[in-house]
Amino acid sequence: MRRIARGVLGLVLSIGLGVMGNQAGRADQPATAGEESLVKFTCYLSASKLSVNEPIDVLVVVKVQDGWHINSNPAKPDYVVATEFKVVSSEGTTLEKVTYPKPEEIQLDGFDEPQHVYSGEVAMFGKLKANPQSAGKIEQLEMQLHYQACNEEKCLPQGKLVFRGKVPIANVGEVVDVQNQKVFEKYRPKKPTPAESNP
Repeated sequence: MRRIARGVLGLVLSIGLGVMGNQAGRADQPATAGEESLVKFTCYLSASKLSVNEPIDVLVVVKVQDGWHINSNPAKPDYVVATEFKVVSSEGTTLEKVTYPKPEEIQLDGFDEPQHVYSGEVAMFGKLKANPQSAGKIEQLEMQLHYQACNEEKCLPQGKLVFRGKVPIANVGEVVDVQNQKVFEKYRPKKPTPAESNP
């Protein structure tokens, strides 16, 4: 199954890039792919433009319909299909340092060992680094979420959600405006306080 959403990622990225979604929008408005599927995802960018000076953050919020789950990354058992976030670009922007959430552990009939999965709402983080040779250009990004949805009775074929949008690339030395900071703070894992670390 493959669902594609298209949008314009502008000063506020949209797709969840500013927020990229399945509607065209500004970069500061989220965009979501997979509205009618068991799994949907929204992407948010931490800046209004891609930067050639240093990577900007990308946040991916995945929502799984109640009663279903998707496999963790890395997958456990290792023979099931792992969930994976990927980016394809026209101007050489690369996705780096993707961090996946801590999975929950479940025991399903037919499996000899516990399975690591994601359910409900989970967040993934990564960094986008623009190609220095593409400074000042418009990047066309394709955000992809690869996954396999399962419930207690069955697993569906591997799915793929796609959102395509355009994002400006800043010039060399240009300072980019930050955005979506409250959203990043909401989903970023909290660091334990000294009291929590040393009960």
